[in-house]
Amino acid sequence: MHPEDAAYQVSAHSHVACVDCHIGSGATSYFEAKVNGTKQLIEVAFNRYPKPIPSPVQNLRPAREICEGCHTPARFIGEKLLVKSTFADDEKNSETQTVVVLHLGGRDSLSHLTGIHGVHLGHIEYVTTDPTRTTIPWVQKRNPTARRRTLPSRRLATTCRKASGG
Repeated sequence: MHPEDAAYQVSAHSHVACVDCHIGSGATSYFEAKVNGTKQLIEVAFNRYPKPIPSPVQNLRPAREICEGCHTPARFIGEKLLVKSTFADDEKNSETQTVVVLHLGGRDSLSHLTGIHGVHLGHIEYVTTDPTRTTIPWVQKRNPTARRRTLPSRRLATTCRKASGG
């Protein structure tokens, strides 16, 4: 798991213990983790595990259990200003600053959903047709008012190409 651990060590969540997100609390989570750990031990001992290690999307714990212990999307957060400095490999070590304003949002005082966190508070469903989840022919978002917006495959493919610069 060297590449995965290296990425974790420099991530925003490097201060959070792996078990806090990947196992959970309670006897059931403890038992499931021990059974899964035994399976993983056998796979490692016989060098029979997939490389790179795939994301276990089929059995992820719900975000409400994992993420919302630290992240509170129901709280209105507003904007966040990020300034990142990088230095060139020249004689003067010239500094370049990248400035980004993130509209984080959430649920405001009038219960309107705004920003990226507001999007996640609506219910999103999607269908994927491959194990790597890179082919997504259908996405649907349901707002709290129960209004549904479906993005079919042709439009979704166009949207994805525009987002990736293609």
